[in-house]
Amino acid sequence: MESSLSQAKVGELAGIDPSVASARMNQYERQVHQPAYDVVRQLAEVLKKPVPFFSAADDSLAEVLAIYGRINSSDRAKLIAYARKLSPK
Repeated sequence: MESSLSQAKVGELAGIDPSVASARMNQYERQVHQPAYDVVRQLAEVLKKPVPFFSAADDSLAEVLAIYGRINSSDRAKLIAYARKLSPK
């Protein structure tokens, strides 16, 4: 669903004033300005992503965080156990 939303619409759904939503979202995306935590939290809700997704250091970590946010608690435990097996001691 989120892929079909415009920047302006995402901003509006996150509570940003419609008259500035597109410009503000563009500035956030280009990293000209950093959104306040409450805005990030609202964006996460709109886009159905966990909050840490937005500050991931790279695309691979962002993907893992997005997957983690979509799966149930049982599968999260399995993912964590698997990651521990992969992690060097």
